[in-house]
Amino acid sequence: MKKTATRSDSKVLLADLRGLIQSARQRVATVANATTTMLCWHVGCRLLKDNLEDSRAAYGKRILVTVSRELTAEYGRGFSYAEIARRNTGETHE
Repeated sequence: MKKTATRSDSKVLLADLRGLIQSARQRVATVANATTTMLCWHVGCRLLKDNLEDSRAAYGKRILVTVSRELTAEYGRGFSYAEIARRNTGETHE
């Protein structure tokens, strides 16, 4: 004999599905945040390496303006001069 789904069964099913969706969204957000953090760290490392070689501080300031302009045009928000400069603070990036 076929069992008819009850209102209670539907509520349980929806609760389970909501839990799965929320859990997946949280995992995606966590991975995205970690990936963004690593990207910022690697960008800072690369900029420091390029700017600190041969004491090219003046070149470094000019290149940050160009880099931020180009990256913002290509990738949008998140690559302004201020944000790029903040990643290029001189902290150890090894």
